[in-house]
Amino acid sequence: MKTFHELRRYLNDLPLISEELHQSIQNVLNADHIEPQYKLHHITTAIRGAIKRGEDTGLEDAKPKKGSSRAVFFPKEPTKLKIDGHDTQMHTALKVAFPGQLDKYRHSDEPLLGEEQNRVEGDHWTNSQYGVLRQGDRHDEYHTNEHGFLAPMLHAHDEGHYVHFGKIEPLKAGDFKAHTKAPGFEKGISHDEMYDYLNHHYSAAHGQKHYGKTSPERIEQLGEHPMLQHMEEWMHNTGAHPADLNKRNMGVWTHPVTQKKHIVVSDYGFTGDVAKMYGERRKRSFQANRGY
Repeated sequence: MKTFHELRRYLNDLPLISEELHQSIQNVLNADHIEPQYKLHHITTAIRGAIKRGEDTGLEDAKPKKGSSRAVFFPKEPTKLKIDGHDTQMHTALKVAFPGQLDKYRHSDEPLLGEEQNRVEGDHWTNSQYGVLRQGDRHDEYHTNEHGFLAPMLHAHDEGHYVHFGKIEPLKAGDFKAHTKAPGFEKGISHDEMYDYLNHHYSAAHGQKHYGKTSPERIEQLGEHPMLQHMEEWMHNTGAHPADLNKRNMGVWTHPVTQKKHIVVSDYGFTGDVAKMYGERRKRSFQANRGY
């Protein structure tokens, strides 16, 4: 347990998510003494307190977008950072873990499902290999990874309480093909082709068969696409499950310096191991509701 002075020094040393984000919210995000299952509640309390006092929270909306185990906040002001030696700024998103419906069935020594997903997405090695941005020697310095396809991760809480990402735009019709052009693929590839290619190889690696819309001949051709080559490597190296790569979990990120648009995966915390955790808690839920 940190003393008050140690805690204050620790908080002051952490990178700011946004200079405009209310300090009380920053403190909750980085506070180790607040357990993850209570963090969203404390953030909500800090937001309500700031609004009541007539102070700017620094967020686009006081109410986050909620998934099954994580809430997403959007800071109003962009985060300042350096990319490839250029001073720039980028709008961002905060994913905060909270107790979802299935977390009622976790054991006391188990993490929240959202925590575990945040740990996956905040993994330094994964982001250094496959993220569109690689962190430099300083927390606010980054380098472009031309072969990257994961949304830019800026900072992650050590225990998975939250992750801080670059904000992306939802996929629109035509985006996928427009931004996946490569030698031999002058018209780009479709989302269905990417999905079928990765699920074909995932299924084959597990002794199964994937039935998709893409022909076997096209699947073989897609093996020459550079983005798919790196995505397949990521899938095998990290346990990422390609069945989760629907359009809702992907988007378009615009490089703040070059203005180049990149197709990125924005929600990739549902690995095989996390899927097993979800499955185990669903099983406990079923047993509890049946009185087992």
